[in-house]
Amino acid sequence: MDIGTITLIPDGDCGFIRPAHGRDDISFLQSALVDVTAEHIHAGDRVTFTVVHDLRGKGPRAVDVRMALPPAATVRSSKRLTR
Repeated sequence: MDIGTITLIPDGDCGFIRPAHGRDDISFLQSALVDVTAEHIHAGDRVTFTVVHDLRGKGPRAVDVRMALPPAATVRSSKRLTR
């Protein structure tokens, strides 16, 4: 799984992600979004994704695109230990 930043969400079905490790932007289809819709994702949002090769020969494509937690975010348990 990779991490990157949304660079462009056009009105159509395809958007672009700039990977954190500096490769060229990778396209994704709105159908690749998980737990978020195109209306709620914006340029500058950090996402995680998996890169696959497009079977039509159009280069790499991102799938399983999800919003990423901010780097400093932690999840705290709401359960208390009892004896």
